[in-house]
Amino acid sequence: MKKIFITGGLGYIGSKLAKEALSKEFSVFLYDSLIYKQDYKKIVKEIESKKAKNSKLEWVIGDIRNTELLKEKLLKFKPDFLFHFSEIVGVYACNHNPAYTEEINYEASKKVIDLAEKLKIPLIYNSTSSLYGNQKNPRLLKENSPLPASTDNYCKNKLKMEKYISQKRKLNPKFKVLILRPATVWGIAPRM
Repeated sequence: MKKIFITGGLGYIGSKLAKEALSKEFSVFLYDSLIYKQDYKKIVKEIESKKAKNSKLEWVIGDIRNTELLKEKLLKFKPDFLFHFSEIVGVYACNHNPAYTEEINYEASKKVIDLAEKLKIPLIYNSTSSLYGNQKNPRLLKENSPLPASTDNYCKNKLKMEKYISQKRKLNPKFKVLILRPATVWGIAPRM
């Protein structure tokens, strides 16, 4: 049985991934600080609603800045993959408090990346397609398309994280990392 660990697991994307993974007989560990004061009991109940017979769900309320707790849970759960979704999301939220955004989206995220590398856990990092900015001439963009200068704290920190991960990969080519740049995510999820 495959095992996935999701930081931000009670968030919008994390909760949807967890629900889907459980329906496919994965074991899932959710790690979330409940920064948005979401109703975690309701979310966990919804996530478990489609759980396959052999699936297992574990979760803890934890902040990614608490690297000791995060490391303890990763070592105990021994995931096959770590999905890192635990960051402040959106331009408004990130511009509203730049120092806090950098603390979570860059400094704390670096520690998550470092732990994944140290523990040899393949990592999926959630970046953003907002890095491509508002294109004047609509065209198909690729991951190596030139990026415009970041104009907000959300994109600035996502880009810094991508660069940090790229540097890690150059120093340690065995570190398995996938960076996602999703567009706006929408639809029904356990945490609306």
